[in-house]
Amino acid sequence: MRPFDWLHPYSEDEASTSVINTVRQINEGTSFAITAGPRMGKTSFILSCIKYINRNYPKTLSVYLDLNSFSDITREEIFTSICIKMTKEYRRDPSKEIKEEFLSLAERIIESGEIDRILVIFDRIESIYSTDWGLAFLREWRAILSSIDRLYKQISLIIAGGSGLYLAAKDIGSPIGNILRWKDLHGLDYREFEKLIADHQFDLPTDIIREDIFKLVGPHPMLLQFALSNIQNSLLEENRLDLQEIKDEIINRFDGMFSYTWRDISGKGKSILNRIVSGEVINKNTEPGIGRGQGYEDLKILVNSGFIRIAQNGEISVSSEVLITWLSRSEEAEKMNIATGEKVKIFISYTHRDEEYRNELVAHLALLSRQELVESWYDHKILAGSEIDADIIKNLDESKIIILLISSDFINSDYCYSKEMFKSLEKHSDGTARVIPVIVRSVDWSDAPFSKLKMMPRDAIPIATWGDKDEAYKSISQEIRRILKFNR
Repeated sequence: MRPFDWLHPYSEDEASTSVINTVRQINEGTSFAITAGPRMGKTSFILSCIKYINRNYPKTLSVYLDLNSFSDITREEIFTSICIKMTKEYRRDPSKEIKEEFLSLAERIIESGEIDRILVIFDRIESIYSTDWGLAFLREWRAILSSIDRLYKQISLIIAGGSGLYLAAKDIGSPIGNILRWKDLHGLDYREFEKLIADHQFDLPTDIIREDIFKLVGPHPMLLQFALSNIQNSLLEENRLDLQEIKDEIINRFDGMFSYTWRDISGKGKSILNRIVSGEVINKNTEPGIGRGQGYEDLKILVNSGFIRIAQNGEISVSSEVLITWLSRSEEAEKMNIATGEKVKIFISYTHRDEEYRNELVAHLALLSRQELVESWYDHKILAGSEIDADIIKNLDESKIIILLISSDFINSDYCYSKEMFKSLEKHSDGTARVIPVIVRSVDWSDAPFSKLKMMPRDAIPIATWGDKDEAYKSISQEIRRILKFNR
């Protein structure tokens, strides 16, 4: 079974009604922000809207862009892609500024009479939020949508994202809240869960087992489908059902997704989760600091990611036994929480054949160092007379971020590969550090122990092959700044 065969996290009737109402408002000039946590159904919802528009509103032109699909995303590339999707005959005019060219093209299309509305859709907006031009780009769209003298009645926008979209709304000012109508997708309730079982014809022995599964997994639609698929396979192949085994498999499979949400919330949200897991009863109506500001944003992120439920009386609970176990096991709140003002130690693991890359990387981290955010450590900082192995292990243990400079020589080095790398991956696995593999020279790293981690620089292109190496190092520095931001 493919993930998200089902439409999205609503019952079917509610989904259809929500799509129809959204499209109707789009054609009246409304723009939307679609928010939800990872794998909660944002893209499925958008594609349902596009399908409905194409079938019922032939004079509305839908332009869909998955911003995460761009290998090297830029403002100009986004506007150019929009123009190409608007008309196959588009050819870039280098004498014109790209936004003005987009607006001129949109005017010509509207004036032709064949199209009366253009809907531009940006999926996974987080892809631009960490760039140095992302906020300015969103301001441009705010201006396009609010202009009274040019196309504002003919262009609508859908922006889809998770926590990055909340942050964008706060950073670029309140006007975006007035321009975009916010639609938050939610998880399944028990009635919708039963419909999911019926739609996919899952054969479960008793209602009690259904209730146990829902209690175990919670409202997240992808986790439920994953659990149900595994349960059905176990019953068919082995004629047995081990819910503890299913729980462990979900935690191992989706640890990265849980960690992603965890890193997106502030200390307030982390504290609330840990207190609930410890047995404390917390009510959103009486808990200080969550009715507004960052605490309120944390609750929205946690609800929309399927982490918590809020009862009608305001009581907050962790949504599933899987998440309670994950939170208890990882103890990530204590291990990964970086206090404001505290320098984060970065350990750089490398072979001396790659010393030039280490020097260039350290130079590009200089601004973070001058801003008292990070402190880089590598073996040249070992003082004379120190015990080398002990000093290396001590600094590795103290580091919150570990950078592996990957090359053939790194893989060939027993010390780098067998000692530093495996120790680093242990820290990454237990949540006490973040490991960032950086490919410095071409090498086959497929199926290496670090291969499942996000590689740097962008698209795992080796630094040695970049025409402008400074761009490669810049992407690494920006990624580290983003990590620091999400963990503060």
